[in-house]
Amino acid sequence: MSPPKASYVLPFYVLLQFAGCSSGPSESEARKFLKEKIWKQSNGLIRLLDFQKRKGRDISAAGQALYLMDYEAEVEFTADCYWGGSSASFEVLPEVGGPYMPSFLEGKKRMVRGQREKLTGTLRFEYTGQGWQEEGVKRFSLLPSEYRDMAINDLNNVAAAAREYRQRPVDRGGGGGSYIGFAVPQGIGPGVKIVSLQPDEIILEKEGVRGRVDREGSLHID
Repeated sequence: MSPPKASYVLPFYVLLQFAGCSSGPSESEARKFLKEKIWKQSNGLIRLLDFQKRKGRDISAAGQALYLMDYEAEVEFTADCYWGGSSASFEVLPEVGGPYMPSFLEGKKRMVRGQREKLTGTLRFEYTGQGWQEEGVKRFSLLPSEYRDMAINDLNNVAAAAREYRQRPVDRGGGGGSYIGFAVPQGIGPGVKIVSLQPDEIILEKEGVRGRVDREGSLHID
């Protein structure tokens, strides 16, 4: 005797549910995101060679849908530089002439052009009306004008401090014509972080608003 047809309804329905469900960004989307992140944070001194997804999982935090993707990757350095050696940040310090503050290089590894490194990490994405994006990243266009103006004001304050540091002689704790060694002073520009630090240029960011400080100390908003 054939089993009742009803016994097949639930499993088949569940299969349909899973077949039509796609959570989190695809592996190719995650690869593209990480490639751009590495290039921007390192100012082009590191490039992504290989990316492979290991595991993905959905979580929820404070009512926000999140997706975590564990990955393995291989990167290559396009120039000699110093790097902290962490997948959490790809910010590097280029190798240039002039004095370096020992404390500024503390914990960083010297990397040479063409050197390759394999690493593992976890990308965290949050779902928005425009799709998946990195958790906690605020888009410039989504900031109300008053908050944007406040962020730009803080970036300008930090740019002024950087200009003063660059102009100050090394024996007086300055950069002696370079931005290398500069750090955001306490109490100036709260929340401003240094994305990239070069001898003649600094990239600053606050709440998604990014600005470039040129060699003259002038701020240019992206």
